[in-house]
Amino acid sequence: MNADELLHAVSDAFTAAGGDHLGWADPHPDRQVDDDEYSRVSDPGKYRIVTVRTAAWVTALTETGLATAEPIPAPRAPWRAPPSSLADQAHATWLHPVRTGAVPLLLCLNKVGTPEHDYLLVGAGDPAVEVDLVPDCGCDACDSGSAGLLEELDQHVLDVVAGDLVHITLPSGTVCGRGNGWSAQWPQGSARSREDVEVLLEEARAGNSPYMVVRGPAWW
Repeated sequence: MNADELLHAVSDAFTAAGGDHLGWADPHPDRQVDDDEYSRVSDPGKYRIVTVRTAAWVTALTETGLATAEPIPAPRAPWRAPPSSLADQAHATWLHPVRTGAVPLLLCLNKVGTPEHDYLLVGAGDPAVEVDLVPDCGCDACDSGSAGLLEELDQHVLDVVAGDLVHITLPSGTVCGRGNGWSAQWPQGSARSREDVEVLLEEARAGNSPYMVVRGPAWW
C-alpha cells in the first residue's frame, strides 16, 4: 500500500456513493469576486460532498485493512481541547491504525454558518488535536470549486495517514508541519520567525522536542 493506491481506493468508494455527481466548477476562474459574495452562502447543500468524501475515506481505510473505525457518541470527548465550533450533534469517528505507533485519526462532521453547511474537522492523536477545518470558509467568495475542496480534504487526511503530520503544542500557540509545508498559530504579539518554526519541527521529527508532539509513522 502507498499513498497513490490509497487515494485510488478513496476515489472508488466516492464514486460508488454517487460523489462524482456532486461536484461543481470553480465559480471564479478569473479570481474576480463581488463584495457581497463574502457574506453569502447561496447553496449550502453542495457541501454535502464533504460528508460523502469523508465516508469514502472511512470506507477506504477500513476495507484496505489499514484501520478500524469507531463511532464516537460524544463528539467533544476525544479532543484534548474541544474546538469552539464543534456542536454537540456532530458525528465523530475514530480511525484506529492497525500499525503500532501510528497516529489515530479523528474525523468529525459538523454543520456551521448561516445558513448551515457541512464541514469536516480533522483531528489527530489520542486525545485529538485539531489539524484543520474543511472548508475553512463556505462563503461564495471563498469557493474555488469542488476539485480544490476535495484535494484539500484529501491532503489533510493523508498527512496523518502517511505519517507526514507533526503537531507541536507550545506554551502559547501551535505549529503544524505537513507534507507540503507548515502552519503556525500564535497569540498576537508573540509570533516567531520562520527559522524558529523550522527548528521546532526539526526537533520534533528527531524526537527531541521539549513540547507535546503528535507524530508517528505511516499507516502502511
